[in-house]
Amino acid sequence: MVKIKIEEKFPTGEKVSIIIEGSRIDRGKLNALLSMIEAFSSNSIMKEFSSQGRRISRNGKDLGFSLLDVIIDAIECYFGDGRWFTTRELYEVLRSRYGIDVKTSTLSTYLLRLSDKGVLERGGSKALRVYRLSCASSSM
Repeated sequence: MVKIKIEEKFPTGEKVSIIIEGSRIDRGKLNALLSMIEAFSSNSIMKEFSSQGRRISRNGKDLGFSLLDVIIDAIECYFGDGRWFTTRELYEVLRSRYGIDVKTSTLSTYLLRLSDKGVLERGGSKALRVYRLSCASSSM
């Protein structure tokens, strides 16, 4: 029986431990796992969050802030100049820059709530819905 233990401490302070056991361990899967851990460890977004004392949610596990906090942060960082954006564009930012995979329907619900609160302006048709930071909302 082969047993491999991998431990990594991320720049944000979290520690991940993974134990793999089996009669045969696939080297390709192990390399993919190590590459993923390395990507999280060296990710500039993770370092930015660490330097600001912020953490994000991963795989549904809250690491310190809610999904709403991360969504607001993403909107401020990537669409804070007042330009219009779609749910899909925000989804891509959350997935590629924050490592969060959230359903677009869930994201749409958050955006609707933010527009109902006056944080976001909503435009376009139902099929081509767009959002932007409200002029009245200088800071969230």
